[in-house]
Amino acid sequence: MITLSTEQVKRLHAQLIRETGGADGLLDEGLSNKRIGTYVMLVLLDLNKLSATFSDAEIVRIGLEQANGVMSDTDLARFILSHME
Repeated sequence: MITLSTEQVKRLHAQLIRETGGADGLLDEGLSNKRIGTYVMLVLLDLNKLSATFSDAEIVRIGLEQANGVMSDTDLARFILSHME
């Protein structure tokens, strides 16, 4: 399984900020924001050649639910698996 280092995630975050706007940098390295967390999930699926289909609304919902603590990591894994092709 391909994973990303902290430095790689930071570079993805900087790229995302350049492309979509917002403040660069992380307030807490142990915590990431909704946008980069969701983006990293999609990148990891792609890097590992795992195909899943999500609607835009589903992507927004899981990002918000993860950030707000409504969706657990286990629930997220189940959600991803249920959308695998």
